[in-house]
Amino acid sequence: MSNNYEKIVSLMFAVGRNIRDHGTREDSPYNPSLIKLEIMKLISKGGLNMRDVTAYLCTKAPTTTSFVNDLVKSKLVSRKADRKDRRSINLSLTTLGQKVLIEKYDTRGQHFREVLAKLTSAELTNMEKTLEKIQKIYKDKK
Repeated sequence: MSNNYEKIVSLMFAVGRNIRDHGTREDSPYNPSLIKLEIMKLISKGGLNMRDVTAYLCTKAPTTTSFVNDLVKSKLVSRKADRKDRRSINLSLTTLGQKVLIEKYDTRGQHFREVLAKLTSAELTNMEKTLEKIQKIYKDKK
């Protein structure tokens, strides 16, 4: 069991690095990192504030603030104080942010589709179920 565990952990890190490296080579305003792209996708659904993004990412507020600050500085996301609760900051994509999200999400999505197309239907089903189970374990730990 120990060898399997170590191999799985190593593979998870290796796959994570490959996803990151193939997802983006540089973090520029118009080539956001995968995590910033995921934040943009979440914000695009509308009606979200910083607290929502922090909960989604399972991070601490300062970490979320740092990511969002970069997106605001790049003019991809805008902040606005909530009229009902001034302590709450609402987030929305700018027009540029919407354009970048569509372009980059499509590009990265195509890359993932090409990689996943090399797996059989059974492998994809097994992968999906395993990832869902791992995600549930983390959510239940909260």
